[in-house]
Amino acid sequence: MKKLISFGIGIVLLASPIIASAQTTTSSNASIIAILEQLVATLTQELQQLIAARSGATQNNPALLTATPTNGSAPLTVEFHINPSVASANSIDFGDEKTSVETLGNGSGNSCGDPNESECAHVYTTPGTYTAHIYDVKSEILASVTVNVTATSALPLSATPTSGSAPLTVTFSNLPITAAEENLNFGDGKATSNGATGNWPSGGIVHTYTNPGTYTATLVGEMSQGQMGSATITVTGSSTSQSSVAPTCTLTPSGYTLSPYTVVPGQIYVKMGSNVTLTWTSQNATSGTWSSGDKAGVSGSITFNNLTQGTNNYSINFTGSGGSVTCSTTINVDLKG
Repeated sequence: MKKLISFGIGIVLLASPIIASAQTTTSSNASIIAILEQLVATLTQELQQLIAARSGATQNNPALLTATPTNGSAPLTVEFHINPSVASANSIDFGDEKTSVETLGNGSGNSCGDPNESECAHVYTTPGTYTAHIYDVKSEILASVTVNVTATSALPLSATPTSGSAPLTVTFSNLPITAAEENLNFGDGKATSNGATGNWPSGGIVHTYTNPGTYTATLVGEMSQGQMGSATITVTGSSTSQSSVAPTCTLTPSGYTLSPYTVVPGQIYVKMGSNVTLTWTSQNATSGTWSSGDKAGVSGSITFNNLTQGTNNYSINFTGSGGSVTCSTTINVDLKG
């Protein structure tokens, strides 16, 4: 390098008196003068660049290469600025194994493959610490810059409710809107995706856990986004399927006026003309039917007005996938009352 610089300086020194002498001769030397002047100017510019580049290589001059930003979470886009004094045909290595060395462009303001720009962008997709280098034509480092890439912060994944008996229907919300594909894994072997649209339904995602257990639902982004959020869901209940449990029921009278006369202990006797309200409930039933054949539903109430003398029997049969059950009651209307 020293010999090359000395040679260039010698050429400039030799050419200078020739140009001065030629300027005193006839105009026929004008073309020679122009060529020599251009040669001197070109050599001077090249020498300046070589000296600047050599100085940067010796000192690893940070002013030759800067990066913005140098810290952030993945995926991190970094803008690299390369000083125009860096000679053409140099190269840049971004420091991650997924990226090969790129050749810089030609001309002032060298860049990553574009001679008209002094900046280039690179995306770091994986967390880590990376050192980017620019090299001279001998593959010696001119300058370096370090970039720190951290993992994407996980967001809380909202789930409502987070516990209950099977089957448990859960709504997942707080789903981020991004430009990347995301998958919501429910933890029970099932999952759903936003289909790379970046949009989730505004009301969230609804999922039903059919079996008891503890499940961890996770929201996972593509590539380096990794796990973006999680929620734990606890589903209680026995291992017996809900559909195999036999139904139960109640049928309760109320609102009547008792008769002062009781014929059979334990039975209900009301005064004639009384009103009575029957209220019924059931569990694990899918339907209810009165003994008359009318539909009763699995729960409800009805009022019978102005009862007349006699014995009134009321019964409802409840059915479900686990079997059937009948609830009944008897109301006696006493003539003497």
